[in-house]
Amino acid sequence: MSFDAKSGIMKAIAETQDQNLKTILLLLLGVLEELGGKIDAIAADEKGLREAVLNGHAENHDRDHEFVGLLFQHREAAAEERRWIRERMGSNCADACTWAEQRMRDEKDAAKTAVEDAKADKRAARDAIIRTVVASLTSAVITGLSVVAFLK
Repeated sequence: MSFDAKSGIMKAIAETQDQNLKTILLLLLGVLEELGGKIDAIAADEKGLREAVLNGHAENHDRDHEFVGLLFQHREAAAEERRWIRERMGSNCADACTWAEQRMRDEKDAAKTAVEDAKADKRAARDAIIRTVVASLTSAVITGLSVVAFLK
């Protein structure tokens, strides 16, 4: 059931005796006819209507509908793919985290070893200097004793 505004307004105009009300009804009729004409013109221009409603996205609109339709058709396969991706990402993350933890432990161990090696190198250098000094002093003492013994 549709409402025919024009015939209702025309009937009200015919039945009323008040000139002010008739003027208002005539103005209302004119506005409604103007709006109706504009709506008919817009509806007749489907391309213009699509561009106006879709705000510049008319070219992609149909493809978007097709894409969404395919997603709904293959929802179970897509769910299975998403499950596989999540599982794969989770396993890779666990492997990566395990590898990273081991790498950090190795780096800490290497740093400790480097500190210990540096200390050992310092000790070795100190010991080498002490040996050299002791050998030099021993050599000097022996040479001095030899010279004293030779002079006597």
